[in-house]
Amino acid sequence: MMSFLCASVNTRTLHVYTLVFNAWILLFSPAAGLYVAGSTLVGNAVGRRDAATAESAAVASFGVSLVCATVVAGCFGLWPSVVTTLYTGDVAVAEAANFVAPIVALSLFCDITSYGSQGTLRATNRVAVVTLGMFVSQWLVAVPVAVTFLFAVPYGALGACFAASCGMSFIFLLYCVSLARIEWSEVISTPMPEEDRAGLSVAEDAEDVDDCNEPSESTTVDFHRAAGKTSEGDTEMAPLCFIPLGRSS
Repeated sequence: MMSFLCASVNTRTLHVYTLVFNAWILLFSPAAGLYVAGSTLVGNAVGRRDAATAESAAVASFGVSLVCATVVAGCFGLWPSVVTTLYTGDVAVAEAANFVAPIVALSLFCDITSYGSQGTLRATNRVAVVTLGMFVSQWLVAVPVAVTFLFAVPYGALGACFAASCGMSFIFLLYCVSLARIEWSEVISTPMPEEDRAGLSVAEDAEDVDDCNEPSESTTVDFHRAAGKTSEGDTEMAPLCFIPLGRSS
């Protein structure tokens, strides 16, 4: 949507915003790993009903995301030309992108931290917070600000980047408040979904087996029957069956 608004102004604004947006996406990649790590660690602890470990994992996930976002966004804000020159040979466009880079760095900081924290929110069944944040930040914050600073007050790409930073700042603050308000004792006391309980019962049943590598007598008999061995002296094996996965023409 932001690219469409920039294109409605002029080609130069679109070029500058597209360049910094590509740099944003390139530097955002560490957040994907932080999201997976946070959701896995917190989700496993919640599944074990271990409130202390879940809270520690959530704090650690947020802290690592915060450090990573600070380093990545800080480097881009201080030395944007290292990245922007990868995307264009147009000196004027590159200089304009470098000018708005500090504002994009703020958006990048909020985005990396928020996405890393999103894993914790999803692991604690707070998907509604994530959905609300994404909708409000884009359609009720970023787009109105972009329309204002692109058309009413023509700031070009600077206005578009400022609008994006406003939207990402909203998500960052929303996620921080949501994480701070999590009651971990309440999270672990929430009834487990039916499908998760079924999977847990299967795992518990598997733990009751003394030695799964030593087949029982009934298992051996069933295997012999399936192989075609009907008596102690009969060693003839049943022919192997090939089950086609699809029809041949």
